[in-house]
Amino acid sequence: MDTASGNINVECIELLEDAVDSSVEQLFKTLEGQHPQLGLDWLLNLSRHALEVGDRAIVLVARGSGSDMAVVPLKLSANGSAHALGNFYTSFYQPGCTAAESLPLYTAALRHLAKDLRSDSLTLAPMDAEHDTFNSLQRALAEAGWRGVHPYFCFGNWIHNTDTNDWDSYLRTRPSRLRNTLSRKTRKLLRDERGALSIITGGGELEEAISAYTAIYNRSWKRDEPYTEFTPALIRLAAERGWLRLGLAHYDGKPIAAQIWLINGRAAYIFKLAYDGDYSELSPGTVLTAHLLQHALENDGVTCIDYLSGDDAYKRDWMSERRERHGLAAYNPRTVRGLAQLCWHLLKRTVRRDAD
Repeated sequence: MDTASGNINVECIELLEDAVDSSVEQLFKTLEGQHPQLGLDWLLNLSRHALEVGDRAIVLVARGSGSDMAVVPLKLSANGSAHALGNFYTSFYQPGCTAAESLPLYTAALRHLAKDLRSDSLTLAPMDAEHDTFNSLQRALAEAGWRGVHPYFCFGNWIHNTDTNDWDSYLRTRPSRLRNTLSRKTRKLLRDERGALSIITGGGELEEAISAYTAIYNRSWKRDEPYTEFTPALIRLAAERGWLRLGLAHYDGKPIAAQIWLINGRAAYIFKLAYDGDYSELSPGTVLTAHLLQHALENDGVTCIDYLSGDDAYKRDWMSERRERHGLAAYNPRTVRGLAQLCWHLLKRTVRRDAD
């Protein structure tokens, strides 16, 4: 569906059905260079394997004069709500724009969502609230007729930026408790050659590594995967794209810990980790993290390690900086349900203000 807003045309692309032209592909390529979760490959994999029944994966494309264009990937739910195209696997979301002035393009896209697609509510998350895109989207929502626009906190994001690729130099900056634990547990795991560490990037070992990861995950403390095909498909995609660093720890020939790291540009993203609780006394997760981190620094030459989402206490031992991810929420007064949600939001805000 194409609509016009002034001299801006808005197109709604059904991501799993419609073709994506070269200009849209190029913009997503640029976004992918900033973070793998912003790229078209990631969004397609998520759309194929990690949506609920009735969800639609779309991209709103707003085109202005010349090559000016904005893309806003969204998930439309059967209940009338709209969300950033993502779910709990998603640790970063950001629409993209080629224009020097993004506000008119984002406004046109979000007006189309409210007026033509009739979505009742919208959440865009998780985003960097300090980025210009966040501020532009917040203004665009208001100008497009959305009401009750407000930011909200999502989670902490621990990272480590480094100007050295020397493992020993990095390790000296870490707490002595971690260094001592790592030294002791590495010796214990590898003693008498009972333990082994490996990093899989693709090739003939890939499917066996996926099976090992799945087996470890199923024996770990983590909740069952609701979308069982998403992670194996991501591992294959990452291997194809050259991103994959799948770390495995074995003990007595049995896989006991696994971690999925993605290398994109000069950044390493720690996406998934799991270990078999029966071997917790060996701290295989800690030992494997060190093995992958050393490889990322010395072999991949990364300058940033990103733990993605969550404020887990162990992350601050490895990382040196905490950022935050925030979201934007808004309601559409053009629909009955959206108006009701807006009134409820305003009522709750009034009650909280009065309580303070």
